Amino acid sequence: MSTRIVSALIFGILMIGVPLLGYYPTILLYLCITFGAAREWFRLESFQTSLMWSSSLLITLPLVTVSWLQTIPSKEVEQYLLFLIPVIFFLFLIGILLSKGDQPIRKVGHIAAGWIYIGFSFACIPALILPEYEYQPQILLGILLLTWSNDSLAYFIGSAIGKNPLFKAVSPNKTLEGSFGGIIGTFIIIWIIGLWIPKYFTPFWWGMALICAVFGTLGDLVESMFKRHYQVKDTGNIMPGHGGLLDRFDAMILILPFATIWKILYPLL
Repeated sequence: MSTRIVSALIFGILMIGVPLLGYYPTILLYLCITFGAAREWFRLESFQTSLMWSSSLLITLPLVTVSWLQTIPSKEVEQYLLFLIPVIFFLFLIGILLSKGDQPIRKVGHIAAGWIYIGFSFACIPALILPEYEYQPQILLGILLLTWSNDSLAYFIGSAIGKNPLFKAVSPNKTLEGSFGGIIGTFIIIWIIGLWIPKYFTPFWWGMALICAVFGTLGDLVESMFKRHYQVKDTGNIMPGHGGLLDRFDAMILILPFATIWKILYPLL
């Protein structure tokens, strides 16, 4: 338990502290997370070392691309994309060649799935924190807080009164009671925060709380399905007592795209 607590404290300090330092430190942090999560993803399919490294770099391209596009004039976007697309196809071809004939279609499919599941999810972060060239880390920090609140409250409430499995075939320990407890808990957290900071007591943040609770739970279930398929308890051991990066960011991976959509659509409502 002491190991888990120390690990969680270090993790929390990094995830909250680094975004307060600025845009580029935040992008660098999530670039490392993306690369580490990608390596865990490719270990599940037992990729050879050379293919695992090249494929992991491919997964980071969406985040690198979007973070760069957020900071350059729009007229230069087309030229950058024209450069990027051939690079992506080139890397896919390298991936096929490095597979050395060992189920190349399956491996390329796994690369493509990782590119969508991990790469495009974390690539949503620049759009959340740098709208209109103004750095705003509060949305990302709010999503982290709501995600952690939902996860923790769902666990404790489910452990205390949970009886009905949410999705028994994938994760028999998750319960309907815990999931509803997590949803209610995130709304309570927003309400408490709103008492001190009124600007967070808005329909935007109520919607964000619902997204974090619902898609955070679904993200956890998706990750459980992957681990059950590959018959592993954890995807890695980078965080002692907590597992790997995919284990820690399973909820965020599904939350980020929908949080970005909500952020874009909310002003239009």
